[in-house]
Amino acid sequence: MKDWRTCTNDREKYQLYLASREWAVLKEAVRARSKGVCERCHFEVGENVHHQTYERKYQERLDDLVHFCRPCHEYVSGKRGRDPVLDAPVIAYGRKISKVYLAGKITNDLWRDEIFPNWSDWEGSTSPTWMDGAIPDGRDIYCTGPFWVDLEGDIREAHCGAEIATGEHAQGQEKRGSEAASSHRFKVIDSSKDAISDSDMVFAWIDSTDCFGTLVEIGFAVGKGKFVLVGINDFDRSQEMWFPLFIATAIEFAGSAGDAWAQFWKHPHLNMD
Repeated sequence: MKDWRTCTNDREKYQLYLASREWAVLKEAVRARSKGVCERCHFEVGENVHHQTYERKYQERLDDLVHFCRPCHEYVSGKRGRDPVLDAPVIAYGRKISKVYLAGKITNDLWRDEIFPNWSDWEGSTSPTWMDGAIPDGRDIYCTGPFWVDLEGDIREAHCGAEIATGEHAQGQEKRGSEAASSHRFKVIDSSKDAISDSDMVFAWIDSTDCFGTLVEIGFAVGKGKFVLVGINDFDRSQEMWFPLFIATAIEFAGSAGDAWAQFWKHPHLNMD
C-alpha cells in the first residue's frame, strides 16, 4: 500500500492522507470536541470534518478543523443556497429558546428596542402578545413583556408600578389607592405571570437598584424553572444585587442591554449540555 508521505502526485497524496491513521486520529479528536454536534448550527448531527484553512495541510491543528453537519458543509462549500443556520432552532445550554420575556424597568431610553427593534411600536395590553425578532445570527425568536393597562386618558401603569405616558413611555407620578387602579394592577400581574410561564427564557436588564418589579419577575421565573439571563451595567451595583444574580442561569456585564444580549449569544459553550 502506498504511503501518503512518499507519494509525489498531489491529488493522490491527499486522498491517501484522508485514508490514513493520522487523519483518522485528527477526525476523532474533532468529533470528541464537538460531542457529535455540528459546530456551526449547534443542532444537527456532525458528519463532516471540514478544513477552515489549508495552511498546515498534512500537519493540521485541531483549530484548523471543524465538525459540520451535511447541510452546513454543503452551504460553506457553495453547494447550498440557503444558510441552514437560519432554519435551526435557537439552543442555549441545551434548551430550545423560542420565546423570551423582557423583564426590567420601562425607561426613557427604550432599551428593549435594542433587543427587538419593533418593541416601541407595540401597544402593550393585558394579553400576552409575542412579537417577532431575531438573535444576532439572524434566527427568529419571539418576545413579549412587560404589560400595562389604561388608567386615565393617555396614562398607563406598568408592571413596575410607575405610570408611563402612552407612546413616549415617560415616567410620571405614581397613582395609588383607587379601586380601579388595584383591579388593573392585578391584570398586569396575571398577564406577566402567564407570559413568563409561557416563555422559554427571561432576559432581565438591571441598570438601577430600585427595579422592584424586575426582582419579582426574576424570582417567579426561577421558580418556574425558566432560563434566566440577567444583564447588568455596573459591577459595583452587582455587589448589592448579588441575590438575583446568584439565582440567574447566566449573567452578562455590559454598557447597554443590547450589548449584554449580543454578548450572550457569542459564547461558544452556549449550545453545550
